[in-house]
Amino acid sequence: MLQEFAKGYRFADRFTILLIAGIGGTACVYQAFDDDLASVVALKVFTADTCDPGVLSEFWNREVRALSSLGHESIAKFLGAGRDVVSGMY
Repeated sequence: MLQEFAKGYRFADRFTILLIAGIGGTACVYQAFDDDLASVVALKVFTADTCDPGVLSEFWNREVRALSSLGHESIAKFLGAGRDVVSGMY
């Protein structure tokens, strides 16, 4: 089961959760306010409890590489990735 964060939750000491935008098999996507960018962003949070941590880490690394190489007006811009020790990879 994925951990879902409620509106107002502070994630990675940077993001404030505004709402849940979608839930999948290994991650939740949130609309969040990013303090560093002073803007609303989509925040995808992976959780290690949904599958083997090694498999999830490899999947996450591949997704980060793929997203960072994309650039099109119809695709959301990739702004970065990280790990929060409490909440998981984003």
